Amino acid sequence: MPLPFPFDFKHPDYQMVFEWRMERLQRIRQNPEILPALKQFYRTNPAQFIIDWGMTTDPRNIDYGLPVTIPFLLFPKQEEWIHWIMKRWSNRENGITEKSREMGLSWTAIGLACSLCLFNKEMVIGFGSRKEEYVDSTGDPKALFWKARKFVETLPVEFRGSWSEKKHAPYMRVEFPETGAVIKGEAGDNIGRGDRTTLYFVDEAAFLQRPLLIDAALSQTTRCRIDLSSVNGMNNPFAQKRHSGKIPVFTFHWRSDPRKDDEWSDLTDGYCGISDRNEYRRGVSGKYG
Repeated sequence: MPLPFPFDFKHPDYQMVFEWRMERLQRIRQNPEILPALKQFYRTNPAQFIIDWGMTTDPRNIDYGLPVTIPFLLFPKQEEWIHWIMKRWSNRENGITEKSREMGLSWTAIGLACSLCLFNKEMVIGFGSRKEEYVDSTGDPKALFWKARKFVETLPVEFRGSWSEKKHAPYMRVEFPETGAVIKGEAGDNIGRGDRTTLYFVDEAAFLQRPLLIDAALSQTTRCRIDLSSVNGMNNPFAQKRHSGKIPVFTFHWRSDPRKDDEWSDLTDGYCGISDRNEYRRGVSGKYG
């Protein structure tokens, strides 16, 4: 059950979305007895929670006269990916996601993790990346945990509860006081060396410096590891696993993004030098060359 009205991702009308959300929130506040059932629904439907209440940010919106902080409206492929992740978790199996660049997948993964932790008691979700600053860096919107803090901070109090950034979001960690759940971060060779996790996301897995070391550590840490990465040729374990036929694979091609079309592709190629154009094309197509 996505939005109850058509939404144009190329020419977004966020005012309509804000009004829709406010009407729903007023209904909840007038009838607070419905909140427990709603939370129970969101416990197993995180994609709908993100569509209904999530917020995201994009500083490039200033160029178009749009607000930087906007409703997090999943496009269909992002919603499909979340359902795919839930299936991997249910089956206790690993998965691989190959992606084009600039698909909003970091935000989607963080939104999913926060939504699950808000409604599932004592859940532990891990995030790892090759560099610590990619996981957490004070004040840097590129960092995964900056996104997590922003996602929870902008939720209505009915869903974020007593959460406070100062109390519940120390470095490399986001805690959820109502459920006792936690999202934790690791980087480099430390990936997988912490406590056991319900789910573990490895960001840009094709670019890890010592991937086999991390494979060994994560095999003992979680029953559901999700590797996410743009392409980096064939000479890495991510690519080899992706083509092995042994692990479920989800592909995020740039054409799955309703904001992008052939005109966008031609324009972005125009910003690339001749020397790196072939590499860039592989990146935006989500294919291995």
